[in-house]
Amino acid sequence: MARKPRREKLTVSLLKEELGRDDALRDRDALTGYRVPGIDKRRHSLFAASKPPHPPPWAKYLSPHVSGDLAGLNTSSAAAVLLLEAAGRIVPKGADRAVLLDAKPQADLLVLLDSQGIAAIWRNGESFVDNAGGRFV
Repeated sequence: MARKPRREKLTVSLLKEELGRDDALRDRDALTGYRVPGIDKRRHSLFAASKPPHPPPWAKYLSPHVSGDLAGLNTSSAAAVLLLEAAGRIVPKGADRAVLLDAKPQADLLVLLDSQGIAAIWRNGESFVDNAGGRFV
């Protein structure tokens, strides 16, 4: 039986009007830039980073609760951001991940989400706030 094609996730974000190209990337020095001539022949439009194999940050939360040693458990990751301009605004594809919550989460959950590169958005009265410097609200 043939396998179904694997699906990939792509996140599309639009920066706020007052933010520009330099505001789209968090730690630009840790990224490798690439030119994509079909987007911009003069500047880098694709930025990528990868991490070598390492223990996942969440393992320390689980290790006290499992039988056996998680020391051999490793993960590695790679991520990329493709910057496109639409109607004079920057669209960083794949730049951010966030979870929407009903209320402000406890500090340990914020730490865990942050260790995985995930921001939190929650309701604060009639509006929403985030722990990402207002990037999502």
